[in-house]
Amino acid sequence: MKPRELFFQAGDERYSLQSNDGDYYKQNGTVDENVFNQHLQGIITMGAYTTYQNNCLFGVWDIDINKYFYSKHEDPIGAFKEYKDDIIHILKQFDEYLKDYPHYFEFSGRKGAHVWVFFEKPLPSEDVFDFLTTIEEKIYFRRQIFHIEKFPKQATTSGDGNLIKLPLAIHRVSGHRAYWCNPDLEQVDLKWEDIEKIKKLKESKKKQKYKGNKHVPKPGINGKVEFIKSTPEGLERLEKRCVALRNARPEGTTESNNWHIFVGAVFGRLNLTEKVHEAFRSNAFDYNEQTTSYHLSKLMSGMGNHHPIGCKFAVDNGFCNHPCRTVTPFDHLKDSYPMFVDDVQDKSSNFVSTSTNPPLFSLASASVNLNKQMADIYSADVVPQAQKAIKVYQDIFAMNDQSTAGNAIVLNTIPGGFKTTATVEMVVDALNEDKEFGAIIVVERNRDVIRIAEEINNSFGMFGPAYPFYGYDPENPQDCLLGHKSYKAGMCDKKNCSIPMTKCRVKMNHLIQYNYRVVVMSHQRLKMYGSEMKRFQNWHNSMSSKFRRTHLIIDEQPPLLELMRFDSDTLNNFLSVLPNLDNGVQYVQDYTQPVLDLIKNIDGRTNAREVIKPQEVPEFKFDARFENSWKDYTLDMASLNGLPVALESVYNYGGIYIKKNLGGLPEISTGYYLNNSWDFDRTIILDGTADISQRYKSTVFDKVYVPQLHTYEHLTFKYYNKFNLSRSTYEKKENLIPGLVSDIKEVIKKRNKVYVVVYKENMESYAKEFTPEIESGKVVLRTFGSTRGDNSMRDCDTIIFTGLIHKGELNYLSESLVLNQDYSMNLNAQKHRKSRKFKDRNTEIIKMSSWLEDFVQEVYRTRLRSHNLQQDVQAYLIVSDPDFLNLIEGYFEGCKMEEWEPKEISKARLTGIAEEIVEQVINRVKEGESKIPKNSLGLNSDTLKKTLNRNPEIEEILNDAGIEIHNKNFAKGTVSI
Repeated sequence: MKPRELFFQAGDERYSLQSNDGDYYKQNGTVDENVFNQHLQGIITMGAYTTYQNNCLFGVWDIDINKYFYSKHEDPIGAFKEYKDDIIHILKQFDEYLKDYPHYFEFSGRKGAHVWVFFEKPLPSEDVFDFLTTIEEKIYFRRQIFHIEKFPKQATTSGDGNLIKLPLAIHRVSGHRAYWCNPDLEQVDLKWEDIEKIKKLKESKKKQKYKGNKHVPKPGINGKVEFIKSTPEGLERLEKRCVALRNARPEGTTESNNWHIFVGAVFGRLNLTEKVHEAFRSNAFDYNEQTTSYHLSKLMSGMGNHHPIGCKFAVDNGFCNHPCRTVTPFDHLKDSYPMFVDDVQDKSSNFVSTSTNPPLFSLASASVNLNKQMADIYSADVVPQAQKAIKVYQDIFAMNDQSTAGNAIVLNTIPGGFKTTATVEMVVDALNEDKEFGAIIVVERNRDVIRIAEEINNSFGMFGPAYPFYGYDPENPQDCLLGHKSYKAGMCDKKNCSIPMTKCRVKMNHLIQYNYRVVVMSHQRLKMYGSEMKRFQNWHNSMSSKFRRTHLIIDEQPPLLELMRFDSDTLNNFLSVLPNLDNGVQYVQDYTQPVLDLIKNIDGRTNAREVIKPQEVPEFKFDARFENSWKDYTLDMASLNGLPVALESVYNYGGIYIKKNLGGLPEISTGYYLNNSWDFDRTIILDGTADISQRYKSTVFDKVYVPQLHTYEHLTFKYYNKFNLSRSTYEKKENLIPGLVSDIKEVIKKRNKVYVVVYKENMESYAKEFTPEIESGKVVLRTFGSTRGDNSMRDCDTIIFTGLIHKGELNYLSESLVLNQDYSMNLNAQKHRKSRKFKDRNTEIIKMSSWLEDFVQEVYRTRLRSHNLQQDVQAYLIVSDPDFLNLIEGYFEGCKMEEWEPKEISKARLTGIAEEIVEQVINRVKEGESKIPKNSLGLNSDTLKKTLNRNPEIEEILNDAGIEIHNKNFAKGTVSI
């Protein structure tokens, strides 16, 4: 065989020569062996055209490094050395997918490689192009670093077509020679006569499916079934997609016991009750015959005419003929899932109650218990909690894929409920199954963005499909080519940064992300883009074919509300700044009058608290010209930066006016519900405290209760309920921290490892007190709200709260106004049973749910996160609100509630005169006095009476010390006066 016959068809008298500047110039004439030998000897460098009369003798994949990355090196060989391992990984994938065809690898001589295939006879270029495309689409690689070109690049051409450099050439610019190699890029001695040719190409799936007249309609469901059945991996792929099939065939047969239990008992009408009981007896850790019977009956009756999760897909594709229920299409998730909860906010009436022991969370308790049983049925043969949870998430994901409703789905996945693991597993599975699948994943922090992208990419070797989309990140300052160690507003703007766009990852973010099927970003970025998230809806493959990212998956609650506040001085400063805006005078007047109207609406109020109603005029908004001028002018004026947005909010949505005590400036709070119409086909939020939160509006979100993984018999809450430990308490009581530290150290002696949660402003004081315990690893100290996503406390068997996160009354009132839009709401609060309660019920519900959300998140930082049901966990807290304690008991089903009697902290319950009274009385009794006349304490009668009335704790403390209060005296024991 003559080498030239591999590249030039009969009648093809075209070739090309490379000049010393690297460009190619077309030549006309026959390529004989003499010319070809000059190429092999390095005298000339030739190129051949892949297509002649729309037929091809060969095909090539060209793997190369993108210019942005190889231009960082002094020469292309340096770039090749850096990315050599990546290229080897790509070549090995080609080697695997081309194992049925002769194929040959060539190092290109500079920074890439070629994969060659040769044909026995000229084949239609359309067939060759489809073959090259089919193989290339299976290859995973980092698209921001590499690109793969096919030769030919198109199915047909009316011109010369594409040019490719012939093998074993010397590049005229670099002087480097190409050579034959193996997938490890090691040079091999390949003789021309040893090259084998492909006799026939297998038809691509695309051609199989649509072969024939292009105007014939696409095959219906029967044709799809036959096509899937004819595909070797068809059944396996369906089992991964279909919940019923996946659970039905643990032993490879549809007649398994688990199949009948799953379909018959959960979704069908078959009488398999005894088999279900048998399964629970052998597999469930908390089997109870009566409870199981009750929940099964509820489950059967609650199904109505609904059909099994995932069943529609299996039936439509001919892989399910079990006699369960008739499958009908559905438009909404709640039509398929029996535990769907509609109008959750309207059913939360039992959330707060003034009764002694209210039936808290009654709206969810049946669902939680029932779903717990369902979880056991799903995975009766699997013990690990993680696999149970993941199976349930997969069910709901699959079910959501079948619905057509546009509402976002919210899952109440408990903290530590394996939701991140499940998300990664499901996304990887979808990426493997469907080459067109794409998604956006949203997580809380930038470090999570990078971590999740890496976890997905690790499943695909070195060339992953996930891109971590983040801007300047203080945790990765090396990304900034100017060397900035911290971020400042406007730092990355074009006018403030000299780095060209093509050299900056941050500026190239939007262009790079199109090359990835999955983009991972933070909550803050989701909030920043809002309705503009549509720019992330599409991704492109290496052929520049456009596909849609159909799924938006959000880990934990995203930003749903925007709350802002400002004082009256800030408002007046705004008016004084308006005329000074650069180049803005001509249109500033357009905004002066609306702001004056707003100030008029606010000024002159006499009440301490009032609701500001929205203006009864069309929506008011500052335009882009004004906002840009404002940002430039107020860049270093923090109090004014966001004021235009706050003013728009008050004008359009109203707000709350509060006049502070002691002559403080009046303060205005406002807010609005964020635009959460992200416009993705499927939006799913996995929120650890979704069943508590009041922020999910039922008009925008559909809540779905998923199974609790376990009950909490091994969790004990120890509470001290004589007073609340708030920030203001710390300010009033100087001796509070030393006393509490002493009590905590008593707990530390009895426990293995203790997690202590403190206010940020108290961190330094507590750290000093606990230095020895922290250094020995006995204590972990963290501030409230700083531990989301932090698993470093999961070996702690104890958590101690040195307070609770109270966000301020104005915050809860503002949130209530945004969510309920009740402009007649009562803004006042009053003391009720040792705690302060809002008179407006909706606001009190919001406050209590906020407390519980933060509390649950912290409790789940402990050993509880490992879901080991046999390890006990204790939580200590100081709170006097009985409703909150009831909420805790209702949420952690089966937990123990015990009173805690700290010795030292009880002494810090009082302040000022009250503290002096207690100290003086106790000391005098200790010294032997049996009667202490009240008038001997140096206080007049009125002052003493008011102090005792305002501080009922005085009597409790003295009673604990064995001292009674009589009409005129304090007396020891039962001494009569």
